[in-house]
Amino acid sequence: MLVLTLLQNIALLVTLAVLYEQLLELFSQRPVLSAWLSGLLFGLVGIIGMMTPLNFAPGIIYDGRSIILFTAGYVGGPWGAALAGIMTSVYRYFFVGGSGAAVGVLVILQSAFTGAVFYSIRRGHSFWEHWPGILLTGYIVHIPMLLIQLLLPDGVGFRVLQEVGPIVLLLYPVGQLLIISLFLNRRRALENQQILQDQSEWYQQIFKDSAIPRLVIDPESGRIADINHAAEVFYGYTREEFCSLTIGDISMHPQGRINDRMSLVVSKLNTAFEITHKTKDGQPRNVTVFSSPVYARGKTLLNTIVIDTSKLKELERESYILSECVENAAIGVFRIDDDTGKILWANHEACRRLGYTKAELQTMSVFDIDPNYTADTWADHRSAIKTSGGGTVETQHRCKDGSTYPVEITVTYFTYQGETLSFSFAKDITQRKRSEQRMLETLEQKDVLIQEIHHRVRNNLSLILGMINLERNHLPDGDQHPGIMTRLTDRILAIGLIHDLVYQDENLSKISLNALLLEVARNLRENHSLPAEAQPRVTGNEVVLDVTRVMPIGLMVTELFSHFYSAVHAQPPGSQGCARGMEIVVTHHSGGFMSVAFNSDCEVAEHACRTMRDDRLSIELMTVLALQGRWEYHWSTAGHLLEITSVHL
Repeated sequence: MLVLTLLQNIALLVTLAVLYEQLLELFSQRPVLSAWLSGLLFGLVGIIGMMTPLNFAPGIIYDGRSIILFTAGYVGGPWGAALAGIMTSVYRYFFVGGSGAAVGVLVILQSAFTGAVFYSIRRGHSFWEHWPGILLTGYIVHIPMLLIQLLLPDGVGFRVLQEVGPIVLLLYPVGQLLIISLFLNRRRALENQQILQDQSEWYQQIFKDSAIPRLVIDPESGRIADINHAAEVFYGYTREEFCSLTIGDISMHPQGRINDRMSLVVSKLNTAFEITHKTKDGQPRNVTVFSSPVYARGKTLLNTIVIDTSKLKELERESYILSECVENAAIGVFRIDDDTGKILWANHEACRRLGYTKAELQTMSVFDIDPNYTADTWADHRSAIKTSGGGTVETQHRCKDGSTYPVEITVTYFTYQGETLSFSFAKDITQRKRSEQRMLETLEQKDVLIQEIHHRVRNNLSLILGMINLERNHLPDGDQHPGIMTRLTDRILAIGLIHDLVYQDENLSKISLNALLLEVARNLRENHSLPAEAQPRVTGNEVVLDVTRVMPIGLMVTELFSHFYSAVHAQPPGSQGCARGMEIVVTHHSGGFMSVAFNSDCEVAEHACRTMRDDRLSIELMTVLALQGRWEYHWSTAGHLLEITSVHL
């Protein structure tokens, strides 16, 4: 009869397990309510079990409720055990009653409490969720339950232990194992179902909604089984178009190589490849592919992630080209620690020129190769260079064999990820220094030669001028030749003056026209023994001319001043002041043209111009000099004596 009762309870508990599964599905998001409802169900099953018990004696029944209440606590937790315990206790005590009512309630409470305790224990120790642990709990519950039977009145408990005890210890733990295993398996099935649902959602988020192109490939046929939206965007195909493609349609590698790589992925020997794919419009794309085998419905598929590395490859290419350019540059390149002066890196040319290997240089500092710097001077030097953002200095480098050579160091700074770095470019300037030295020596020799030429020209001009003066002094009185001699002297003085201006200036090819006009006027004025008041004024723009153009205009101006000063000199005393009225205006016009205008309202100046225009030799000289220097001259009236203009500067 007791066995039959146990089987009835097992049948009830199977029904309860189905209801419990539905309960968990409906109230999975409300665990407290789910616990109370599970307690209600267990309480009802316990009450139903007590309706068809084994009546051992009046008021003493056995119905397997200890298994039900332990299961209520073990599966439903403390809240479910408490509610089931209260319901069955009330029913046992008030509705069944009898001499064993108190002991029956005590068994109910003991079983429910033990189940609630093991609810907490099993969550931290998986042993109690496997059959050895569950079977052991059957004895942990029912041995105390049998001992509680000793509390029955009139010594009935001893007879219970003799007659019922063996069956309880033999069947109840096994029945408890079967019932709890049923509940656990149903719960695990429900949890697995939830996991599958969650995984489906994760698949949607991780695969479908990923911003990285992803493919699912059938390794047997090469067919593309599935793609995400990012793959559609990347390759340019629609989902419908992809369904008709194989991996060979988007790869730029031979089919045999593709098959070999898919085999490696299936066998898990290699899961990452750098390959080239092509888009719908035929554009090649460098990609890195990460692929791994997945198993679905008995079939192996390849879960493939595609990373576009086209830009990275281009950056790698540019980086490699720049690196090779710097490494193989025909100039020494260094990376140096600004604080310590340690050489961090050097290119091939730096190693070759200094005679060290790269490894040797990277153990050295600037002070080992540059005798001009110490730790103290280095800090000041780098601080100044860094403040200005870079710069160039000349110093010396010392080779491994002890020899030195001059170098020009250019330091540049740049910032990378917040760190300020520098490169030093060392240019061997040995040949440049030699050329500079040869140039200095050549310039010194040329300077000596020029000074010697100038000295000889001045001496010859002085000799000619002296001979003319001697000849003029011996001319008889009243002879007209002195005027000719004076103008000849003026011309020789002007030539000597221009030579002085050329050779006294550092620039041998350019002369200031304004300074030349003043000097010519002053020298001729002194040659005619006129006072300083007769010195004309030079106004207007400052103009610098090539020496080939200065010489002709200087001699043209000499002709005018020679006639002008001769006319002034011939005037009675007191009339020479009219020379102060002469003004020389130098004008630099737009378009690269210039003019020199000689202005005066003095009658003596106008008389001098008429005399000059009647002098055939002077006019011929003016014409020849104008052609030689690319000048034009114009006579005028009303205050304009003469205007000389350039053809083009």
